[in-house]
Amino acid sequence: MKEWYTAGELAAADIPGLPKTKAGLLKLAQRENWDLKVAGDGRPLSRRRAGRGGGREYHVMLLDKHAQEALAERHIRENLKTCAAAKPSKERPDGADPELWAWYERQPQKAKDEAHRRLAIMREIDELRCSGLRLSVRPILENTAHRLGIGPATIWRWWRAVKLADRCDWLPLLCPRTKGKTGGSAEMSKEAWDYFRSAYLHPSKPPITSCYRQLERAAAEHGWTIPSEATVRRRVREEVWVVEEILRREGMKGLERRIPAMTRDKSMLHALQVVNADFHTMDVWVKFPELDAPQRPSVVAIQDVYSGKVLAWRVDVSPSSTAVRLCFLDLFEEYGIPDEVILDNGREFASKLITGGQPTRYRFKVKAEDCDGLLTTLGCKVHWAQPYSGRSKPIERSFRDFCDDISKCRAFAGAYTGNSPTNKPENYGSRAIDLDVFLQVLGEGIALHNARTGRRSPVCGGRLSFDQAFAASYASAPIRKARPEHLRMAMLAAQNVTARTPTGEIWVYGNRFWAAWLIGHVGAKVTARFDPDDIQAGIEVYDAAGRHLGHAECWWRGGFLDAEKARAYSRARRALLRGLKQQAEAERILSGAEFARLTPTAPNPEPVETKVIRPSVWGNTALKPEPEEAPERISGQLPDEYQENFTASLAAMRKARESGLED
Repeated sequence: MKEWYTAGELAAADIPGLPKTKAGLLKLAQRENWDLKVAGDGRPLSRRRAGRGGGREYHVMLLDKHAQEALAERHIRENLKTCAAAKPSKERPDGADPELWAWYERQPQKAKDEAHRRLAIMREIDELRCSGLRLSVRPILENTAHRLGIGPATIWRWWRAVKLADRCDWLPLLCPRTKGKTGGSAEMSKEAWDYFRSAYLHPSKPPITSCYRQLERAAAEHGWTIPSEATVRRRVREEVWVVEEILRREGMKGLERRIPAMTRDKSMLHALQVVNADFHTMDVWVKFPELDAPQRPSVVAIQDVYSGKVLAWRVDVSPSSTAVRLCFLDLFEEYGIPDEVILDNGREFASKLITGGQPTRYRFKVKAEDCDGLLTTLGCKVHWAQPYSGRSKPIERSFRDFCDDISKCRAFAGAYTGNSPTNKPENYGSRAIDLDVFLQVLGEGIALHNARTGRRSPVCGGRLSFDQAFAASYASAPIRKARPEHLRMAMLAAQNVTARTPTGEIWVYGNRFWAAWLIGHVGAKVTARFDPDDIQAGIEVYDAAGRHLGHAECWWRGGFLDAEKARAYSRARRALLRGLKQQAEAERILSGAEFARLTPTAPNPEPVETKVIRPSVWGNTALKPEPEEAPERISGQLPDEYQENFTASLAAMRKARESGLED
């Protein structure tokens, strides 16, 4: 502890009983002759101050007992502040009373701040009391109250609350108790509390007031003790776990909404590496030429994930795979083929024509003979977005801009439907927009959406537009360009069929298609691609490996008694047969003489003489004798005995025939 002080330092210390100015301290020193006083061992209690400026310093022994205690208290308090700033202690120490701290943690932050202020004061007082200077508690409390401007009774009340308690529990004990004693609450039967929780924690989400009225009726029936509604409401707020409340009243969907979404970094991608697509139903009545009543059109849009730019869009009466296919055709023609695609799990995207053959596609029945869809054939990896989760598809944010900037524009006044049945405008249903006008305004709105600068995404950096961010990356990114065969596959629908026996003809939607080269694919599985709007214009045929085989025309179809159609078909059939025959004869083959000349003659085999003689043995083990050979012709005549037998047989046969005729 510091022992020597100047007159200015003693005045600044604000010690009770001493002057508050330097001049007053110097007068007190002159009046009491501090310069001449010495200690018991003869040491002087005043000395010249070393350093620049000079002056004199005085020992603390020149002060009275109360002033010395105040200086010691001030010194210890400064040391406590330095230690607290250097090493802050944790709020809840080990070994503390868990119930007391549980009550403290439920208190508002304002009460906790006041508890920390009181704790700092009590710690200073306790350190002064235990400092070894033998200071009594009363003057320490009085000096502290005087210094801080707090009533002495208040300081005494705080000290009595903590002086006999463990230091680790001082903070909750010093917390203001404006709501009653610690842990105290009105009495409530356990059965009543369980009944109320069961009524309140229900998916129908009843209010507390309604549940309390049910509790009152049940308590009167069973004799339960219940507090007031305000007490029950406070107990719900303090004792019911908020996660349990959300889970039981709102279900898993409500709990999922409380979990923050993952932030996915797009800066690692490049333009057209990943796109996402979805349908959006516009809040505008539109007149379609082929329909009588106005409809709300469905817009399918494809967005670049890296930049956020809407790359392609199409309009249809309702979500369909045809609109999806044509929208991707626009994307392929203008920009190229993306590497990966994020799609909604709707039937229009999960159609076999679009995503057939993808390993994680769970729509429709999967068959081994199904053809690969458009994206599968072009090598695009498909990721399916989580159902009913807008945060899985970045394009949902663009659709919100479509609602604000396009559906609500002045050009659609009177045709705007509102975003819900209960949020209809005053002029709802007063008009419907022509389809060509709608398409023009929609195209202009999407162009303005892409061109708006100052986008706050990490890629745009608060400066660029979606167009600028996409163009900067597209210029240097590796992009797969679409070839004519890619565009043909995107333009046409697909269906797996079998080339029928024996002609090889293909049947699609009741129409027969045939070409001469199909004869070589009889019974084979092929993929027929066609324009669904003009199916009789012909089909493009691909084999199982995706190779283009050729074009097949729609085959003849005529009335049962249409003779002119039949004659035209006969003429065309004869011409085709002649052409096929001429084409086959044009292929040169070897003549019979040339073929025989080039065919080697078979060599005559040399006779082989046996070297083994088969023995003939009589008895049980004897071999069966070989039959005698037929008599050989000698000089063109038979032996006499054979001739006689043959003549007799002929006579017998003649006689039998004559007797049969007589009968």
